[in-house]
Amino acid sequence: MATSWHRRVWSVVLAGVLAAVLLAGGQAPARADRQAPTPWPGGRWEPGPARCGTTVVSDVPVRMDDGVTLTAAVAYPTDPATGRRASGRFPVA
Repeated sequence: MATSWHRRVWSVVLAGVLAAVLLAGGQAPARADRQAPTPWPGGRWEPGPARCGTTVVSDVPVRMDDGVTLTAAVAYPTDPATGRRASGRFPVA
C-alpha cells in the first residue's frame, strides 16, 4: 500500500505529465500528401477542442526518501467557466 508521501510524489509527477500533455495539444497538422488514405490505422488522430483549462501551483514541497525537500510546480485541470479546479479523475497517458 502506498504511503501518503508516495501518493504526493505520484500526484506531482502525474500533474506534470498532464500539464505537458495539455500544453503540447497545439501541434502542427500533418501535410495532406503524407496522410494515409484510411482513417485508422495509419491515419492521423486529431484531438478535439480543450475541455479544461489549467492552473499551476508553484513551490509545492516534496520530501524525498533521503530527507531532501524539493519544490515542484503542479498543474491542475480547471473548469473553463469558473476557473476553479475541476472535479473528477483525469487519466494521463
